[in-house]
Amino acid sequence: MKRRLTESEEDNPNPSKKLSKISMEKGRKRIPAEILMEILARLPMKAIARFKSVSKKWNSETESPYFIRRYFSLHPNSSTWSLMFLTKLYHPITEAIGFHGRDTWDLPKSLASYVLPFQPYPNLPTVNNYYYVASSNGLIWIEVYLTHHNRRSFVGNPVSKQWVEIPQPPNKCAATGLVTRVENGLVTSFKVVRTCSNQTRNVWRVYVYSSETGLWSFKRLLSFCPVDGANPPVNIDGKLYLWEKDSREEDLMENFIPKEFGFLVGYDFYGDDNQCQVVPLPIPDNKYVRRCLTTSRGDVMYVEILYRRLKVWRLSSNNPEGSELLWELSREEINLASIGFDVFCFPLAMNPFDDDIIYLWSREHDCVVTGNLQTLEFVLHQESENWSSASNGGCCRFNKLDSKRVPVPVPHLAIGLDHHLMPVLGFGTAASPPPEPRLLKQMVLDAIRLGYRHFDTSPRYLTEESLGEALAEAVSLGLVGSRSELFVTSKLWCADAHGGLVVPAIQRSLKNLKLDYLDLYLIHWPVSSKPGKYKFPIEEDDFLPMDYTEVWSEMEECKTLGLAKCIGVSNFSCKKLQHILSIATIPPSVNQVEMSPVWQQRKLKDFCKSKGIALTAYSVLGSRVAFWGSHKIIESDVLKEIAEAKSKTVAQVSMRWAYEEGVSMVVKSFTKERLEENLKIFDWSLTEEETHRISTEIPQCRIVGGEVYISEKGPIKSLEEMWDGEI
Repeated sequence: MKRRLTESEEDNPNPSKKLSKISMEKGRKRIPAEILMEILARLPMKAIARFKSVSKKWNSETESPYFIRRYFSLHPNSSTWSLMFLTKLYHPITEAIGFHGRDTWDLPKSLASYVLPFQPYPNLPTVNNYYYVASSNGLIWIEVYLTHHNRRSFVGNPVSKQWVEIPQPPNKCAATGLVTRVENGLVTSFKVVRTCSNQTRNVWRVYVYSSETGLWSFKRLLSFCPVDGANPPVNIDGKLYLWEKDSREEDLMENFIPKEFGFLVGYDFYGDDNQCQVVPLPIPDNKYVRRCLTTSRGDVMYVEILYRRLKVWRLSSNNPEGSELLWELSREEINLASIGFDVFCFPLAMNPFDDDIIYLWSREHDCVVTGNLQTLEFVLHQESENWSSASNGGCCRFNKLDSKRVPVPVPHLAIGLDHHLMPVLGFGTAASPPPEPRLLKQMVLDAIRLGYRHFDTSPRYLTEESLGEALAEAVSLGLVGSRSELFVTSKLWCADAHGGLVVPAIQRSLKNLKLDYLDLYLIHWPVSSKPGKYKFPIEEDDFLPMDYTEVWSEMEECKTLGLAKCIGVSNFSCKKLQHILSIATIPPSVNQVEMSPVWQQRKLKDFCKSKGIALTAYSVLGSRVAFWGSHKIIESDVLKEIAEAKSKTVAQVSMRWAYEEGVSMVVKSFTKERLEENLKIFDWSLTEEETHRISTEIPQCRIVGGEVYISEKGPIKSLEEMWDGEI
C-alpha cells in the first residue's frame, strides 16, 4: 500500500508520475519513487551524498525541485554557510568556520576544502591559484588565475562540484559581491556584481551578471554616499549591503556631521528601481575600532569592538515598506575584560541561525573564538584536523587553547634605603608627538596583561592622565590584584624645580595619575626654568640655575610625607650626582640616563654602583622614531651578527645587554607585538665573547645630548657643562 504524501496536489499534483520507480537491486522488490523520496529526504545529507555517488538515477532524482523542497520542509534550518577569509591573490582559500546546515550534514571536511583541487578544464593542469570573492546560500564565487594574465570567474556549489564559468564583463571593474534568489529553500538564480572604477558623485556604477539571462547589464544606482566597493559586503534576500567611508564633499543629510560616520549602502539587485538605501553607521568612525558587517536570522548586523567593549547592532525598518532603515542595539554593551575574557580579538561574523552566537578572531592565538552573548561565555578554539558536530548545529572546528594568558614574570631590583622593589623592565610613555590618549590607555592595559608592572611618565610627556586612567581600569578589572603590584615613576619638571614648588608639583602628578603615592620621583633635568612656564622647548630667556640644596630638600620631603617611596634624579653626571650626595640626608635611589650598546656609560655606571645608586637606562633601543633618536643601534653590524646567531632581534640583544649590565630599563612601544617581543629577554643570555664584542667593537656616541636645555643665556652653555666632560 502506498503512503500518501504530505505535499498538496498544488505543490506536486502527482509525484508518482513525475518520479520514476527505482530498482534497488535486480531481482528484489521495487520501491515506489515517491516513498523512496520520502525516505531519502529524512536521511542525513552525508548519506544522501553516498546514494548520489553510486547511482546517476538517484543523483538526478535527489536534485529535482520536488526532492529539494521536501528536504527543506523537513530540515528548515538546513543551509550551507561558511565564513571564509578574503585572501590575497595566489594564496589558498582558507576558512575560519563553517556551518553546513544542521548536524545531520556531518561533512567530513571544511567547505573551503571542497574547492580544492580545482580543475575546470581537462586539458589544463590542476590550478592552484584561487581567490575567494563571496558566497551566498551555498554558492561561492571564486577567481581562478590560470596564468598571470588569464583570470577566470566561477560560481558554484563546492560540495557538489558544480561550477558555472562567468564571462568577463565588457569593461574592467572590481569584484564586489554575489546575491541569490531563494524560493522554497531552493536557489533559483544568482547575480554577480562588479563595481566600475572612476565612480561619479552620487552614482554607484556597476555591472551585473544574471544567471537567468547569462548576460552582463550596466546599472547606474543613485546613492548620496559615494561607493567604491572596497569593503566586503554582506548579502541577504537578493540585497547587497556595503559599508563605506564618508567621502562626501558636503552634507546631504539633515542633522548629520560629515566625516565622523561611515555609511551602510544597500541595494536590492532583484528590485526594479535604481535608488540605494543609505543609513549612517551607528557610531562615529574610529581608527581603533574593530568591526564587521554580518547577518543573522535574516537581519543585517553590525558588530564592533572598541577597547574590549563589544556592541551588536541590528538593522531594522521603521515602516512596513522597509524604505527607512535604522540601527538598534540588539543587547546591552558587553565589557569583555570585566567578564574575564582578556583576549585581543576582532569580530568575524554571527551565527546565521542564532543571534546569540558570535565569532571572533584572536590575534594572540590565531584562532576562532565563539561567544555566547546570552550566557557571556567566550571560548578560544584550536584548529583540529577533523570536523565534528557543533552543539548549536552544523559542523565546525573548535579549539581547546586556554583563554587565560600567564603574564611574563619580570625580575626586580632593590632600590633605595628601603630596598623598594623595581621591575627591571619598564613601559615608557615619552613620544614625539605625544601618543593619542586612547591608544596609550589601550597599550598600557595590553602591557599589564603581558606582564609589565613598571610605568614611566612625566608632566613633560603629557601622558600622566591617560596612564592614570589605564592603571585605575587595570585595578578595577582585576588585571592586577592591587595598586601595590604596580611601580610608577614620574618626574619633577624644570619649571617646578624651585623651593616651595616641588611638593605641589608631585601632588599635581598624583592627581593626574589618580594615585596616592609614586614609587619613584625624579628630578627630570639638572636645570630649572621660570616658574609657571611649561612651554617646550624652553625659551632661552627662561633658563635658571637650579638651587640643588632647596630642590633636593623638598624631594626628601616628598618621601617623608609618603608621596614617593623613592626619590632620585635623571640625566645627572657623576659630578652633579656627587654634589647631590654632599647635601643629601636621603641619597638618590636612581639615576635615569641614556644607556645602550652605543653609549655604555662605563664611568657613570661604576660611580653609581660604588654609591649604591641604581641606573635606569632610557633610549636603550636608540629612540629612533623620536626627534632626539638615532638608528645607530638598529644598524650596528655587531648587534646584527649577534642577533642573527641567536635568532633574536637587534632590540632584544640590546635589551639583554642592558639587563646583564645590572641596570633597569624603560622602553617605549605602542604595538602589542613589540611589547611582547621586549619581554622575551629573560630566558637566554649573551656569551662571554658576545659581551666582549659589544664592549670593544661598537663605537661610542651619545645620542641624547640635551641640546634643548643649553642656552648662552642660561646656566648651562655647552654640552661640556651639561655632562661635565662625560661626552
